[in-house]
Order: sequence, then structure tokens, then C-alpha cells
Amino acid sequence: VVIAQQPCPCTSPSQWEASVHSSNLKLDADLVGQLSYDSIYQRTRILQHVKVGTTETYYDIITFYDAKLVFIVNMKNGECSRSTFDQPWSDFGIQSDATSLGEAYIGSSTIHDAGLFVTIWSGNQTIPLNETARYIQTWTSENCLPVSNIVFEPSG
Repeated sequence: VVIAQQPCPCTSPSQWEASVHSSNLKLDADLVGQLSYDSIYQRTRILQHVKVGTTETYYDIITFYDAKLVFIVNMKNGECSRSTFDQPWSDFGIQSDATSLGEAYIGSSTIHDAGLFVTIWSGNQTIPLNETARYIQTWTSENCLPVSNIVFEPSG
């Protein structure tokens, strides 16, 4: 008889910062930014550089989920807009219905301090236009920090 511990989803720390990169080859779009996450006060901030084709823009986006407000500052021309939105706060972490795909080292497991032990998960999420898309995410095994998120667009 073999008994194995089942992996269980975790929740990220209440506050953290990360560099982000997102691309969409179909749209020739690329986003690079710095994300600040704060679940204590339910707010996020992203400083982002967006390139779509040959057009480049720079934004500072601050979202206050409790107040249902988002401020978008166009860093290129200095314009600031304030909008309301109706999106609920969702803690960052592995979704409770996600499926574990296992664990792995990024880098090397044989050289001291040269690898990062991650846990890999997959599932489905709702994306804009209420479509369901499959995702694969990696998280640090210790402290549950996000490493990568790959979303596969629905083939519709």
C-alpha cells in the first residue's frame, strides 16, 4: 500500500510585488509592467508599458475594489481618468477547483541555491466576453508566490 499526500491549493501572501509580462501574438501585443498586490485593503497597482503593433503607451493603473474605482493615468500625455467598475475582489492564489500537475525545479536541483521549487496547476477560468479558457499556472512551493500564468484562448 502506497500513501501519498495530495497537493492542496494555497493562497498568496496578503501583500507582494512582481514584474509582469504578457503577450498576445494574434494581436501583436506585448505588456511589461510592475504589479503591486494588496489584499488587506483590496487594491492593486500596475505600472505598465503596452505595445500593440507599432503603438506604445505607458499607464499607471490603480484599482480600489472596495470603492469600485479605478484610476488610469496615461503616462505619455499625463491624462488621468476615473471610472467605476463592478468586478469583485478575488484573492490571488491557486483556485480551489484547480488540478495539480505536479512539482518541478526551475533551474537546477543539484546546485545549491540555483533552483526554484514550484508547484504546477491547471484549470478553467472565465475571461472577458464570458468565455471559458484553460490555464496552466506555476507557483513557488514555499509562500505560494505566482511564477507564471499561461492562458489558452478558446478556439471559437
